[in-house]
Amino acid sequence: MATLSGSTIASTYDRLLALPSGGLNGATLVAITDGNASATCALSVATTSIAISATDKFYFDDGGNTYIHEAAADRLDFVVGGDTDGFVLKLDTTTKVGIGTAAPGEALEIKDGDLYLHNDDTASGSWSNIHPGITIATKSMADDGYGGAIYFASTDPHLTTTNPKRVAGISWQASEDYTGDSDSGARLCFFTTPNNAGTNPTMTQTMTIDEDGKVGIGTTAPSGILHIGATGTANMYIDKASADANSAQIVFRKTRGTTVGTAGTTLSSGDLVGEIYFMGSDSNSFETGAKITCKTTEAWSNGAAYGSKIEFYTVDDTTTGLDLALTIDEDKVVSGELNDTSDIAKKQNIESVDSGLNIINALRGVTFEWKHDGRKSQGFIAQEVEKILPHCVTGDNYVEGECIGKAISTSGIVASAVKAIQELSAKVEALENA
Repeated sequence: MATLSGSTIASTYDRLLALPSGGLNGATLVAITDGNASATCALSVATTSIAISATDKFYFDDGGNTYIHEAAADRLDFVVGGDTDGFVLKLDTTTKVGIGTAAPGEALEIKDGDLYLHNDDTASGSWSNIHPGITIATKSMADDGYGGAIYFASTDPHLTTTNPKRVAGISWQASEDYTGDSDSGARLCFFTTPNNAGTNPTMTQTMTIDEDGKVGIGTTAPSGILHIGATGTANMYIDKASADANSAQIVFRKTRGTTVGTAGTTLSSGDLVGEIYFMGSDSNSFETGAKITCKTTEAWSNGAAYGSKIEFYTVDDTTTGLDLALTIDEDKVVSGELNDTSDIAKKQNIESVDSGLNIINALRGVTFEWKHDGRKSQGFIAQEVEKILPHCVTGDNYVEGECIGKAISTSGIVASAVKAIQELSAKVEALENA
């Protein structure tokens, strides 16, 4: 066994090592060490070229299964663990690179493995310093043109028309013509494939984040921060699963400040805190049919004042503008044109009220103060009315946080009052005719 120590094999060493004409029949030509059999040193080759024939392999281990070789014309394979199960990298003139596969279908194909990007540097808060990263660049972008994409594909053996078949993806789209350094508007587009789409389906753009940060689900042109569209059922669900009594919530938050998510400047009286619109198409545009608003009734003060009211607006049959139909104000007073449903078509077993004075005389009108704000009022006690007119009282006893309490149908009491007046009128008439 020859040993070379502390030297560099350069072009000046003419035929330092040579094979016999018959070859070595697979034996190791030279073992290079630093003079200590337990350690291996580097071999520095400074020459014009080193030629290995197409059928030979450049080995890195004694086992003969980790090597580099030219597996085919103009193709270089890197193998670990043997040809069958240890193939790790393939390079050829088709500009396709395969890792774990000898037949890559794209510029880079990784088989049975993950792509892992690692950075040992301290994380930075600057977007321009985010590393590692993947950059997908496209030249000459025009408005609405799609740039590069990340595809998700299936290689299921049942796919016979196209395999692998792309079934989902993420792409970016220009939102303006790129004609100068200041033109760089872009959207992010998400594509999916519906069920039962056939043998050669086309992916559908199902979600968009536009150049202004607006999110569209089921629409490629969101009109607001969140725009949900559908050609069939368009339901939105908010699920909550917890062991407490709290519910799922939709929260509207308003500040007069300029920073989203920060309380900022105090609200003034008359500020709109939130609005819900109900709109429909007239074949030309979407028009508002109703809305609900929350409006402040005073300037809000930290821990002291949060007066507000809820307003309900509708459009009547003869106009196209919204009219204020109902208000629940800061004192819990309900105002507006309130009408009880009383259509005969919705009623059955109709009978006249047979007693008026007895019922009215049994009822006790009271004055009282509401516990929550001390406001004075007058009316009836639901539990007392229930004993006299049980069908005019609904609900269960009040439990804070669980039940709003019993309620009275005042129209039922009015019916008894009308009957009482009729009875009194009959008595007066009888006395007058006596």
